[in-house]
Order: sequence, then structure tokens, then C-alpha cells
Amino acid sequence: MPSIWNGFDTNPHTLPDTCVVCAGAIGGNFIRLPCGHGGPESYPLHVECMIRSLVPVASTTAQAPRCPVCRGGIDTETLTEVADYIRQDKAITFPSEDDIAISQPPCQTVEQRRGFLSLLTEAHEVIPGGIIEPSDQETSPSYYDHLSQIAEELINSINNSIEEHTYTLAEIDQKILELQDLDGHLLERSGRIALLDHAGWAIVGGNFEEIYNRLSGLRTQLQESRERLTKEREQKQRETEEQSHAHHVA
Repeated sequence: MPSIWNGFDTNPHTLPDTCVVCAGAIGGNFIRLPCGHGGPESYPLHVECMIRSLVPVASTTAQAPRCPVCRGGIDTETLTEVADYIRQDKAITFPSEDDIAISQPPCQTVEQRRGFLSLLTEAHEVIPGGIIEPSDQETSPSYYDHLSQIAEELINSINNSIEEHTYTLAEIDQKILELQDLDGHLLERSGRIALLDHAGWAIVGGNFEEIYNRLSGLRTQLQESRERLTKEREQKQRETEEQSHAHHVA
């Protein structure tokens, strides 16, 4: 499951109060690390602050990256998710001084984005087994064609069944799980592509940027399908409860 979350998507504002590293107020995107720190209930941590905390690890000591709170280990899955976040460069929400939401990308310049990806690449490579080197599968366009086909078939299946209202509650729950699993897999793939592309690796018969954009688009469609499924589930749940209530009254 994705561990990056937005600290300014509720109204009125809730936790987090401040980032444990920069002491910045609520707003921006935060990350929950494998140790649990960084979540809304335990030492909130901005994604960008986590990346900056990798500087001494990546540049001098060559030790595996660690949580800035407890020094717990950070795994490659977390780093690839953060790499995907930086590569997307989507606008995120911050509060202004008058407490009105404003949006801006996480990286203000191309140089900053490259710097963050360099830190993530260096940190990734000092984790045992974390060398940034593509497998034969990852340099084959057919592999990504296969992933795209799987995603598109799932999306089409969900959309058609929603239009026809043929899903049961159990089937909806199963499809939501399938969406989560596929989205998690595409997230890991797109994060790897972000690091491989930054490290200068090439792909036969294509380019990583093109493939990255395709996978990102599929992830957006998966999210939209998940939202539609959730609404469908809520509607069916209400109908089931109403039928049950009517039966008891009768």
C-alpha cells in the first residue's frame, strides 16, 4: 500500500501538527516509513525532509538509509515509491499564511529533482541487493505491454460491470483488492523506472520516459476505477440495509 499521504487534505485541519525534521506546519506530502514513524499519529515526516536526511548516509558513511527518528532501516520499496513521487512532480497542497490552500510541485527546479533522485539512487545502492541495474525483463518493451494489457483489461471489466450493475458486494470487495495489488505493482515498477532512467540506463526499442508516462496514466485510471467501485459498494450496501430494514418492518 502507498505510504505517502497529504497533510492538508482535511478540513478542519487535523494532525500532523509539525514535521519532526523541519518543524514545518501541516501541509505538503508526508511519508510513513517501514518502522511506522512519519504517519499522522507518530512523528510526521515530510517526503522532502526524509530525502534530505539521506545526505550524510549517501555521501560519506555508505551505510543503509535510516529513519531520522529511530534509525530504523528504510527499504528499497520505500525509496522507489519516493522516486516515483519525485518523478511525477504533481502539484501538492500547502497552507498559506492566511490558512488558504495553495498548490505547488515538490521540486521547484529540474536541478532539485535531479538532486533528490541522485540521493535516492545512492541510498538505494547501499542497501543489500539494492543495486540499480535493470533485469532483462525491465529493458523489454513487451514486458510493459503485458502490464498495460493486464491493467486495461481490469479497468474495462470494472467499468462494464459498474455500468450494468452486475457486481455483488463480495465481487466488489474482490475487485478492490485486485486493484490495490495491481496499483502497488505498477507503483513499484514506475519507481524503478524513475531510478533507472536517472541512472542513465536505456531500453531497447523505446525509452523509459515514455513507459513511465504510460504506467502513470494507467495508475490514474486504476484510481478512478477504485473510486467508482467504492461508490458502487456504498450504494449496494445502502440498498441491502434498506431491504433488510423493510423485511424486519414487514
